[in-house]
Amino acid sequence: MRFAPHTCTHVTESLGGGVLTSILSITEAQSKVGISTKLLYLERPDSPDYENLKTIFASTKVIRVGKSNLWGFIKLYFSSFKLLSNKKSHQIIHVHSTVAGAILRFPNLIFRKPIHYTPHCYAFIRQDINRLTRLFYKQIEKFLSTLTPTIVRSEEHTSELQSRQ
Repeated sequence: MRFAPHTCTHVTESLGGGVLTSILSITEAQSKVGISTKLLYLERPDSPDYENLKTIFASTKVIRVGKSNLWGFIKLYFSSFKLLSNKKSHQIIHVHSTVAGAILRFPNLIFRKPIHYTPHCYAFIRQDINRLTRLFYKQIEKFLSTLTPTIVRSEEHTSELQSRQ
């Protein structure tokens, strides 16, 4: 019996700059070895538009869930249930960025699927938010990291922060 190739679905709410470059690099490498790739994203002002993304991610199915606002977060949350409830055992889910990481990892308390997470930068190190909020973000990240079998560190700085948690 022949098995279908793996499918890797990348999910992010932040698709600008380094996150875009990182996901593009990963999806291109996956495509070269026969892994089919999808990208679910929320559109932000710094994101390329949908048509440009389809060109940039030529070998990836690009799915715009909505805009990066409260309604978009809600749509991504409900999309995550469909993604996580998929019975295909050969599906890989790779979440990029803090908000998408939380949105998918919380409902995963029910589904218990292995989610690979790349924070790109932890929200709790932001200096534009107050100390109490940073502490809250850090506690959420600590809890969610216990549910995450693979945390892919995209930067040496992120790796250092993870090891201190």
